[in-house]
Amino acid sequence: MKLTEKSKKRIHLGFGILMSAMLVLVGILFITSCYSIYKSGQSPFTRESIARAFSKIAVWVYITVSLVIVGVGVSIALPTEGEKLKGARSLTVLVKKLSERVDLSGADGQTAEKIVKERKLRSILGYVRLTLITLSAVLPLIFLLNPANFPAVSGEYNAEILHGMLVYLAFLAPLFVYEVVYVILRDLSLKREHALLKEALASSGICETRESSHSCVICKAADYLKKNEKPIVLGVRIALVGCAVAFIVMGITNGGMADVLNKAIKICTECIGLG
Repeated sequence: MKLTEKSKKRIHLGFGILMSAMLVLVGILFITSCYSIYKSGQSPFTRESIARAFSKIAVWVYITVSLVIVGVGVSIALPTEGEKLKGARSLTVLVKKLSERVDLSGADGQTAEKIVKERKLRSILGYVRLTLITLSAVLPLIFLLNPANFPAVSGEYNAEILHGMLVYLAFLAPLFVYEVVYVILRDLSLKREHALLKEALASSGICETRESSHSCVICKAADYLKKNEKPIVLGVRIALVGCAVAFIVMGITNGGMADVLNKAIKICTECIGLG
């Protein structure tokens, strides 16, 4: 039975949702295990305590790793038609190009008013975002750079580090939530303005798209890249993968991987309080 493209996409979507849920679950289990190890005693991070704690979540880790392997098999067995890259034709670029061709002074008054309103809305959203970014950067620094917030009583450095991380995450949480809201509202605003600009172009009798008549070298290069987008992107990806594999092999053969592993072990066990 041959699956339709729609069925394949549904399978990929369902598997992606399952994979995402498993990754979140494993992440929560890892964090919970680390915290339980930390709270278990004065020198809790020993091989025995780590093995005992993580053996409880080993099954979930193995299931997640198995799902990753199955996911690769699903991608190979059920390939879907890839969509064209839309970086150069994103909604922001489309709105900008259409805006250059629309004369708001000559457009319908109600349409022009709606377009201006959408642009003002995005400006307000941008200012709020900038304010939150500034506050999220400055306020945590004020707290973290104040020695009075870290008295280091009885050598509980790990507790102070955890406390500082929680405070920092508390300051970042509003920015994270707003970023999600900002992206959704901005995209909706761009879609509304795009529709309004198309309406204004149609009312003025101008076609929405037009072929470029430029014959400069840059324009020819841009046309060539656009026509040969897929092979160029594929070639770049293959080159990057080849470089990555080459560097990995070089690191393994010259002993660099072992050096990095030893340094990572020392940092985790000696520097940041896990040892």
